Amino acid sequence: MKPLIKNSVIVILLFGTTIYLSSCKKEMIQEVIPPAVKTSAVSDITQTSALTGGTVTNDGDAPVTEYGICWSPSPKPTISTNKKKIGTGIGSFTLSLDGLT
Repeated sequence: MKPLIKNSVIVILLFGTTIYLSSCKKEMIQEVIPPAVKTSAVSDITQTSALTGGTVTNDGDAPVTEYGICWSPSPKPTISTNKKKIGTGIGSFTLSLDGLT
C-alpha cells in the first residue's frame, strides 16, 4: 500500500505543477521607439542671427506634443536655457535665431 500512496502523491504533485506552470503567462515587453529628428545645417550665419531647422521624421508611436530649438554659447545646450517652441506633430521646421551674442 505504501508504494501506491507514494506514487499517487508523486503523480498528483507532477500534475499540479504542470497545470500551475502552464497557466503562467509571459509578460509582454513593449519596445520603446524614440521619436526621430533630422537636423538641418545652420546657415545664413551673421554676428547676431542664424537660420536652422530640421524634420521630425518619426513620432515613436506617441504624439509629438512639442518640438523646437535650444541653443547656447556653450557646448551641449539644454531646454532649461535658451529655447523656442516651434510646433507639434511630424514635419519640417525652420527657425531664424535672432539676438545672438
